[in-house]
Amino acid sequence: MEQELMLRRAVRDHLLARQRAAREREQATWRAAELAAAAARSLREEAAAALVPVVEERESVLPLTTPGAAEQTREIPAVVGRAPVAAY
Repeated sequence: MEQELMLRRAVRDHLLARQRAAREREQATWRAAELAAAAARSLREEAAAALVPVVEERESVLPLTTPGAAEQTREIPAVVGRAPVAAY
């Protein structure tokens, strides 16, 4: 009876050790996959940035060129975003 109990404990301990080893391998595999995915994203972003030409924004020399910056006067109300229409 005692031998059977020792054998059961040995089997249980062996299975537990195999389960822990499998879990550690799985976690290492997930970490490697996440690292590879992050590297792929970084390379994709870098490639996309290399294909898009760099456009430098310059400060305009013309006044009131930004939308919504039109100044309203008492004589003529400002209309932003529409072309002037001739009155007949």
